[in-house]
Amino acid sequence: MGRAFVPETVIGTERKSKGAPAIWTLVALAALALAACAATLLASRTRGLARVLAQVVAVVTASLTGSLAGFVIPLAPFSRGAIGDAFWAGLLATLGTICGMSLVEMLMARLDRR
Repeated sequence: MGRAFVPETVIGTERKSKGAPAIWTLVALAALALAACAATLLASRTRGLARVLAQVVAVVTASLTGSLAGFVIPLAPFSRGAIGDAFWAGLLATLGTICGMSLVEMLMARLDRR
């Protein structure tokens, strides 16, 4: 007849891919950075509501990129064990968010001068 559904963890054949989440995190980091750059360029070339929305998207994606970078850095082997992973992740995510927003604001100001 038919086979019964048995979860993979019961069978013991679950996939063990340790590197895959880190790779997807780095891909998401690069995608967010590119989205922030594209929104910044769009904001510099448009007017009105489209400009405001593009600026909002640029600042939000840049801050998400910075916070994601702050959470990725503690995954590196050299940063473990100093104080604690949670402390470093929180501190670096906060600094990354502030730096991301500042960089986008600086880039928008430079593009507006042109």
